[in-house]
Amino acid sequence: MNGHRRDDLANDIDKGLRTLSAEADRLAAEVSRLSTVNEREALSRWLGDRAAASPSWGEWMRDEDRYLAEFDPALVDDMERFLMTRRDALRARAQSRGWELPAE
Repeated sequence: MNGHRRDDLANDIDKGLRTLSAEADRLAAEVSRLSTVNEREALSRWLGDRAAASPSWGEWMRDEDRYLAEFDPALVDDMERFLMTRRDALRARAQSRGWELPAE
């Protein structure tokens, strides 16, 4: 991590920068907020590893103003499904611990 865009997708998402897709970024931000420190670090690694697996990774890295979904929509769709499932599990955990969460 040398401080460049897309070195840490979770940080980019927290800053409101375009990364995966508008929906995936929103979901990842919510997952991050609901996560422990270790879970957040694992999420960041997972996001980076999945994005790096895209055959369009190099092109996307050079075009920082576009979402990965514009280059590899199938990959981002899969990522969105995972993030929705993870978000729902984390929301359930938080509510079981007495957290009051805003409606989705």
